[in-house]
Amino acid sequence: MCNIDTTYHAWCWGSNQYGQLGNGTLLSSNIPIAVAGDISFKMISASSTANTCGVSTDNKVYCWGNNEYGQLGIDQKGDYKTTPQIVEGAINQDEATTRYKNKARK
Repeated sequence: MCNIDTTYHAWCWGSNQYGQLGNGTLLSSNIPIAVAGDISFKMISASSTANTCGVSTDNKVYCWGNNEYGQLGIDQKGDYKTTPQIVEGAINQDEATTRYKNKARK
């Protein structure tokens, strides 16, 4: 689960097996913890159990968590990322959604 506060900072909680909380660790949390980095988010999607994506206030897409199939949209696959990674080429976006093996953006 994730949410954005009134200052556009993202907070996530729950399972963190793949780093999907975005705080730089693999430790799960039952209370909200801040997503790493000084990124202002306007939307966040944590609909997958293994990864999370968000769109910043400057319309850039960031994803983190499981990347086994390249679903984070970064240049490498087969690993996981515990902090937000910018999705190159995904600029001027309004939405980002998460699924187990893919992402949809518009």
